[in-house]
Amino acid sequence: MFSKILLFVLFVALFAGVSNLFFGNFELSYLVFFLVGVAFFYREYILTKKNKQLSLLQSRLLEYNKTLNERVKRATSDLENAQHLANVGSWIFNPRTNNLEWSRQAYKIFEISQEVRSDLFDLFLELVHPEDLEYVLSNYYSSLEDKKGREIKHRLLLKDGKVKYIIDKYEHRYDQNDRLIASYGIIQDITEHVLLEQELEKRDVDLMHKSRLAQMGEMLSMISHQWRQPLATISAKQIAIVTAIELEKYDLDEKNQRDQFLMFLRKNLDLIGEHLQNLSQIISNFSNFYQPHKDPKITSINEVIQNAFHMVKERFLSKDISVRLGLNSYLDVEVYDNEFMQVILNILFNAKEQCLEKKIQNPLIEVVSYDKDDFVYVEISDNGGGIDNAIMQKVFDPYVSTKLEKNGSGLGLYMSKSIIEKHHHGEIYANNTKEGAKFTIKLKRYKEI
Repeated sequence: MFSKILLFVLFVALFAGVSNLFFGNFELSYLVFFLVGVAFFYREYILTKKNKQLSLLQSRLLEYNKTLNERVKRATSDLENAQHLANVGSWIFNPRTNNLEWSRQAYKIFEISQEVRSDLFDLFLELVHPEDLEYVLSNYYSSLEDKKGREIKHRLLLKDGKVKYIIDKYEHRYDQNDRLIASYGIIQDITEHVLLEQELEKRDVDLMHKSRLAQMGEMLSMISHQWRQPLATISAKQIAIVTAIELEKYDLDEKNQRDQFLMFLRKNLDLIGEHLQNLSQIISNFSNFYQPHKDPKITSINEVIQNAFHMVKERFLSKDISVRLGLNSYLDVEVYDNEFMQVILNILFNAKEQCLEKKIQNPLIEVVSYDKDDFVYVEISDNGGGIDNAIMQKVFDPYVSTKLEKNGSGLGLYMSKSIIEKHHHGEIYANNTKEGAKFTIKLKRYKEI
């Protein structure tokens, strides 16, 4: 600054001398000196001010850059932590150069060292499960053709033989000329979720089997009851035939007596044949019930309810339990009829046991069906006193029984809920009425597409 002032004084002195030489006026020279000085110092003031502002801006910019770098690092760290917690990795792929880049979590999902930076695309193809490779590639190339993203689920087969399940979701980026720039997306490791689902499905299958075994005891009891009368009749007719022969009730040497004997024999054999056919039909009914149906059936819910009722009505009548049907549904539903029958039988058996345990006078079970809007409803109610409020909220949980501990496995209602909700996409719920319990099943009506 001092050097600038000294240079300025010398310049003004020289300028004043020159002005005095040309103008011959000393006062005018100093006026010019003053004006030039003012202009110089004003210029210096403005430059100094601007330099300070520029210096301040530079300091702020450096601070902002430092803060921005910290924010970027923090955001990157937060993103990596979030990817780690969600087990989600990100990737970007340039199909023109086959250059694939993974995030840190993606490396962890594929269980590859982050030091590996080249040939990641080839490595990815090696790690895709061989049975899923065609599916993965066909989806990617078809997405390039229609320029739409995809979300696919497939498996990885890692080098140690471990199988992982992942969701791969990706999109594409194009330039202004509609040329592909890159594909980018995320992968999520859902192995634990898939294995848990598989375990739950296996458990449901096991529970379904246990539930059916528990129900089989009831069924065998009903079969024995329904067989008892026909077998007794067959035995009686057989004894009558043997007695008639042994006591020589008919003189077979006489034509008239022989004809009477043949008529007697034919009549009894016809009755035996009818009862044998009845026994065979009983076996067929129960065999069909235990035969799994893989395909759903379009039918009236009334038909399924009636089939279930006919299987058990004799058993209920033998216990002096009345079952009243009020079937007023006219819409078709799509059901796995044997599975739905199992639900109906589960609820009927529970109602029967409840009435017997409580020693209800004039026990009554009502089964009604009706349509409302686009839904079909089935209501099964009894006068058995209702479900204990302590277990009402968990009545559909596994191993929670509405019956006495010695009589209930606690699987029937759990499997009923699973059948209605998972296999039929419907609803089932329970509540108490003034007389007892009521179970309501809600199904969507069948509509042709």
